[in-house]
Amino acid sequence: MKKKLLILLFVTLLAISLSGCGTTKDSNSSGSTDQGTKQEYIGARGEITELYLDENKKVMGFMVEGESERTETYELYDKASVSITEDTKIMKGNQALSVEDLKEGMKVMVIFEGEVRESYPVQVTAKSIEILE
Repeated sequence: MKKKLLILLFVTLLAISLSGCGTTKDSNSSGSTDQGTKQEYIGARGEITELYLDENKKVMGFMVEGESERTETYELYDKASVSITEDTKIMKGNQALSVEDLKEGMKVMVIFEGEVRESYPVQVTAKSIEILE
């Protein structure tokens, strides 16, 4: 009886250790990843529908909603919860902007950095944000 419980416990622990709740994609979405570098790729293009503010009213992130699209080289998510860091670059053409320039209703393209936390909507960190309109 003890032997069966130990085997069951071992199999359960093995199954848990081999499973994961998220995936990462490389820049060409081929399924392989390079664990030594952060991955980055265009992941969302659409309209800012909600800004996330901290207690000092500083923009910390936003929700972007657009059309989903998948090709062999990339995947655009229809909805993404985007975090902004100090390293996130915000551009409109060649002009650098700040987080204070982001407004609801703006059309943006977001380059993701790091892993995509698989949920709905996906949760990501922005490497750069390009304001389209």
